[in-house]
Parts: sequence; C-alpha cells; structure tokens
Amino acid sequence: MKKYLIPTLLILTLGLAACATATEETPTPAPTEMSAPAEPVPLADVKPNEENPCTTFNIIDGILANEVQGLPPVTEDDWSKGSNDAPITVMVYSDLLCGHCATSERMLNQLLNQYPNDIRIVFRHWVIFSDETRTSNDLYAAQATEAAGRQGKFFELVDILFENQSDWGNLDQKSFDEWLGDKAESLGLNLTQFKDDIVDPEIVRKIEDAKTSGRNLGFGGTPTILLNGSVFKQPRDTLGLTIELIKFTESHFDNCPILSIDVSKTYTATLETTKGNIQVELFDNTAPYAVNSFVFLANQGWYKNLPIISTEQFILSGDPSGTGYGGPGYAFIDEASAQFNFSEPGMLATFSIGTNLNGGSFFINKTALEGQEDRTIFGRVTDGLDILNNLVLRENITAPSEDRIINITITQS
Repeated sequence: MKKYLIPTLLILTLGLAACATATEETPTPAPTEMSAPAEPVPLADVKPNEENPCTTFNIIDGILANEVQGLPPVTEDDWSKGSNDAPITVMVYSDLLCGHCATSERMLNQLLNQYPNDIRIVFRHWVIFSDETRTSNDLYAAQATEAAGRQGKFFELVDILFENQSDWGNLDQKSFDEWLGDKAESLGLNLTQFKDDIVDPEIVRKIEDAKTSGRNLGFGGTPTILLNGSVFKQPRDTLGLTIELIKFTESHFDNCPILSIDVSKTYTATLETTKGNIQVELFDNTAPYAVNSFVFLANQGWYKNLPIISTEQFILSGDPSGTGYGGPGYAFIDEASAQFNFSEPGMLATFSIGTNLNGGSFFINKTALEGQEDRTIFGRVTDGLDILNNLVLRENITAPSEDRIINITITQS
C-alpha cells in the first residue's frame, strides 16, 4: 500500500455533514504519514492502459458528477451575492435553525471574500422539519428574512439569525416577534412594513413552495450545497480547494501530447526555484510517457510560477491550483520500474491521484521512503539536493506558498 505523499485531502469518502443526520464536522488532515485513499468518486470511465496509454481526464468531472435534474434556474427572485458573471455558482439550500447551516454560511462568506470574482452564492430556503419535530420558528424566521429582503437587508438578517440561533430558536411567538423587531430596528428597517411583510401571503407561499421544491429534488438534509448545479458531496472544508481546481480548468489541454521524445537521446531538466536551481536527469527509457509529458508541459510553460508543497519527506509541485490534485487535462499510465526506488533522496516521480492517473504533478523525495513501489520514477536529482531542504515547509496546502517553481527548462543531448 502506498504511504505518505498525500497532501491535504480533497477527495475523501466522507459525505457532507447535515442537520438531518447531525454528524460531526470532518477536519481536513495535513499531508503527514497516511495511506493513499481509495477512489471515492468516478474519476474516469475509461482510464489509461497499455493499449491507450493516455486519455483526457479532469478530476472535476467526478466531483461534479451529481448534477441535479429539475433544479430551478437562478432568477431575480433568488437571493444571491457576488458577481452574476462569476463562472462558479455555489447554491445552498439552508434552514435558519440548522447549526451546520450556520457554519456553512460563515464559510461561504469567507470564500466570497477570497474569490470575489470567481463565485456567486445563491441562498435558498429549505425548512425541512415539521412542526411536530421542531418549533415553527424556522419557518417564521425564513419569512422574516424575505420581509427584510424587501427593504434590501436579506443577507444582513440571515447572518443575525445564524449567529444567534440559541437566542430565538425556542422563543414563543410573541417573544420572537419582539426579538425580530429589535433586530429589524438595528438594521434600520421600517418596522411597520417589516411586520406586515412577514405574514404577507406571497412571502408565506414562497417559503412553502421552497420547502416543497427541496423535498421534490430529493435532497438528504441541510445544508445541501450545489456547485454549478451538482450536489457537492465532499467535506465542506474542501469547497475552497475545489474552487481552486475549477478555476484552472480553462488552462487544460484538449488532448494528450504526442509521444515525441527520442529515447536515443538524453534529457535533463533544470528546476528553477525561489531558493535556487535543481538539476535532474530524466529516465526516458524506463518512463517514456512520464518524461514525454514532463518535457511537453515544460516547453508549454505549464510549470512557470507554480506553488511548492514542502514536507519533511518530499516536495510536490506541478499543479497550478496548488492542491496536488489539479492536472493538465489528461492522464497517462503508471510506469513503475524495479530498477529504481526511493531508498535514496532525490528521485523525481509522478504524483498520481489514482492508478494510471498521472498528470502534471510531481514530487521529489527528501528522505528514504517505503511503500512506494508502484510510483512512476522518471528522473533523479544530479545537483541541488541541498535546495530541497532549504524550501520552507508547507505541510498544509491551505497555507500560503512561500516557495515556487519559477520555471523548468529541458536540455536534450
């Protein structure tokens, strides 16, 4: 079994925590010593094999494989924030008394601040609990936000309700009305209009219709988060990493590179980093597809200014998204060879996210590694091993990257 070499995990078998199941939040682990995960999403219907050594591939196709049929389109009746021209729409079906929904809302607000031009957030009510199992305050709260929305303060009241769930969740109707009145005044709302709008039949009907719509769509609990129309089933704290992957999809190549290296010649690579240069000899005889891809991407400028993930055991780069899971739009077969291993530092290998799913990502070991026999080693450092140890440790890919690959150049002789 492969061990180590796993950056902060994007693809996990755990589902999205929901209020309906009251499961615990799942923290994102750091890339320390751990086993490679099984492939929990349909990464590719047809993977590369000996007859078809390379094929087009995008991990996002698997993550966004759960497209919702019959999902109502976003209209002017929806509440959204962010640019309407954003390429990524994050839609959340939410209940104002759901604790996980409150956590998700804070996370989504942070993501909007981080990606103001990349994402649009659409909020939809889904009050899934009946009066027999929960107080009706969540229905009334939803109506109140719609009333606030008529005065331009929808998300402001949503945030107040999420931040103060314990204050209003179990109040009687009179007390809740008074509580809402105080919050409405603090937002500068016309109190008379606000109170009238809460019980406006049009608003009441909108919330009931939203409740029916969510049920008919077959969602399993709140919050249900959709990414460009597909249910996001990965842990919520990987949503930002997924956005990074989607952002770089436009840079993908449409096809696999032609196998054009000449195995009768010698190929070397110079990895220019922010700490200095690393010289690598490439093993085109034992790993022709890996070397061919590496040479192709280097010549295309793919490796310019890429972040480096650096741990005690290895450095990893080659992915513009900085997650370790982004690729160039294609994947090629494994080319493991008994001729090489990781008993000594300085071996250049592909970082594969699954069997026969090698792409642009690569790693170089800084220490001896065990359990990596299936990895494709396609080069060896001949000069600059000391540079590896000078790179600033970045064991969690959510942390800023202090060191980068400035460029990679290929020499042929």
